[in-house]
Amino acid sequence: MLDVELHAIAERGFHALHRADFTGAEAAFRTVLARREDHELASLGLFHTLGACNRWDDALSEALRFVRLADSEDYRELFDGAFLDDVSPGLRTLADEVRVLFRARDEWSVMSAAQRAAHASWGAFVGARAITARS
Repeated sequence: MLDVELHAIAERGFHALHRADFTGAEAAFRTVLARREDHELASLGLFHTLGACNRWDDALSEALRFVRLADSEDYRELFDGAFLDDVSPGLRTLADEVRVLFRARDEWSVMSAAQRAAHASWGAFVGARAITARS
């Protein structure tokens, strides 16, 4: 499927979300993400859809899934705020994991090639940061 087609499906998802058709919105965003897992617009749409349904554990899991794949200024803006500070400890933990990933991306982006080579991979680097954050 072409990016234009995926974008059109994501747009239909946002129209459904605007009409409070959460089932339709979720289906549209998941369709896009099944074909291109790093589609930021669909991921953000799914995040907002799940949040509108008060399914914050699923919403935060989607944010975490996306941020593991790619950086996102929109997700950064969401998680810079304190909108999740009053949620349950489990949800706060998921939000903190997203924030840890952003800090890790910032560290990784300023490392030299030699410093990056000292880590087995981006995944290992991030995994070490996540373990440190939980300790």
